[in-house]
Amino acid sequence: MKKIIYLLAVMAFLSSACKKSGTFPEPNPTPTIPTTPTPTSYPLPAAAKDGVVFINGGTSAIVTLYAPSKTSVYVIGDFSNWQTLPANQLKLAPDNNTWWVQIDGLRSQHRICLSIYG
Repeated sequence: MKKIIYLLAVMAFLSSACKKSGTFPEPNPTPTIPTTPTPTSYPLPAAAKDGVVFINGGTSAIVTLYAPSKTSVYVIGDFSNWQTLPANQLKLAPDNNTWWVQIDGLRSQHRICLSIYG
């Protein structure tokens, strides 16, 4: 019986000694949105059209999107492990409304999607 009381006393001491105020996460943490640099204007390639245009025998694609007032746009997919990578950020055309990027090294089974911010 003495051992049980001693054990409970040690457990109570350790549980109170390990608590530190402010170390627990907030109940509703605020998600962080990736920050992107201010886009520079890039002229559209000659082959670009609204949507997706495949070039180089289907191994490359030019993705074009009309998206006024957006701060950044990324093309993501299984080719990028569904991550927003700097190489796949769409470039802003001189009209400041159209975004585009050329993706190289595609295969027919790749799936793509757009991630739009702003």
